[in-house]
Amino acid sequence: LEPGGVIALAGIAEGIRPLTFELDRSALDDETELEQLVRTHNDLLVGALADGGVVPFRFGTTFPDRAALEAWIDRNRAQVELELARLRGRAEWSVEAVAPDRPQGERYLEERLATAVLPDVRARLADVSEERAGDAYLVANEQQPAFAAAVAELEAAGHQLRVTGPWPAYSFTRLAA
Repeated sequence: LEPGGVIALAGIAEGIRPLTFELDRSALDDETELEQLVRTHNDLLVGALADGGVVPFRFGTTFPDRAALEAWIDRNRAQVELELARLRGRAEWSVEAVAPDRPQGERYLEERLATAVLPDVRARLADVSEERAGDAYLVANEQQPAFAAAVAELEAAGHQLRVTGPWPAYSFTRLAA
């Protein structure tokens, strides 16, 4: 990539407010600067999620200047408003089942049979979320307690889970720049 600055779009917040930062393309070659840019991108989105709805964009979504960004928003305003309304009051949670250490010898079959009869993680969490994409779940704010209870129930049943969130709805955004 040629050196030079561009406008990076992290997302669009309530009021069709673009969440932007300056991105010098030469910074993408420096791991320390790249990490800081990714953190800036994420911080903008997490802050907007706390304030209401946000439509997140992938890191590296750029426009040559503010005028090009504003023109894109003007052309896509209706879709952006619909997507903001759809994602308002919702957050993404990631829940991954962590494989337990494999037991040795004859205990292997015994433990394998025991875990086979446990409830299915994805089906149970899908019951208390609006959408599922792999290990990601879109959960409405009012469903957060039910989602947390389902996670606790699954863990009590013996599932080892890695849970992160709430996040902006990266996996569920249907709008691309």
